[in-house]
Amino acid sequence: MVEEEQLPHGQEYISLLARQGKIDAYKEGRNWVTTKKAIEDYIEKRQRKR
Repeated sequence: MVEEEQLPHGQEYISLLARQGKIDAYKEGRNWVTTKKAIEDYIEKRQRKR
């Protein structure tokens, strides 16, 4: 599980990306769990499209 303080985005935004299938994540109880690499990959992919 990734600590929120290490991320450029808040937990709510990360949850939104997970629900939309934009990052690799899975739901554990009420919380979405992902890796820092999954978020970094999303950020890198998004920057290339701009």
